Amino acid sequence: MKVLISIWQWLARSSERRAVEITRRKLLELDDRTLGDIGVSRALLELGPQAWPWRPESEPAAVLTVVPTAPSEAQPALDRAA
Repeated sequence: MKVLISIWQWLARSSERRAVEITRRKLLELDDRTLGDIGVSRALLELGPQAWPWRPESEPAAVLTVVPTAPSEAQPALDRAA
């Protein structure tokens, strides 16, 4: 069982490292203004995956907030049609 857990952990780490490197390459293609808008530091990006998440410590990570909206008048009609 330990062998399977070790293999699983190795696969998970490898997958994460690959995703970080692909993301890094794509982010490096962006201009400085866009990187600044999304809160990513080009200097940290250039340091490589070991500097991930590439945000300066002075900037907190952005938090997305979902605001529920009232259902529209058309929604019940769509439900009846289905």
